Amino acid sequence: MSGETLFYETGGLIICPKDDSAQFHGQQDFVTRTAKLADQFGVEYRLLDPAGIREQTATLLPAGSDHAYYEPEGGILRPERCVGVQLELAKEKG
Repeated sequence: MSGETLFYETGGLIICPKDDSAQFHGQQDFVTRTAKLADQFGVEYRLLDPAGIREQTATLLPAGSDHAYYEPEGGILRPERCVGVQLELAKEKG
């Protein structure tokens, strides 16, 4: 509607230990739970082991116990700009 770019598709990567030693949002195994939700809503993703993480992002050195969720269509949304555009559009529409 505004013609302004608000979302940048960069891919999204979530890495956590497979041994449940870390909690995200107060729960264990964020990678597996995220994959289940992606299945439920038809979101394309790949699960990665440490070798797959290194292949996807050569700059990261994951621990042997890490696993990851990679979403190719994930990205960055500029929230402040989204609110600004929403206000501008609302003002235009009265």
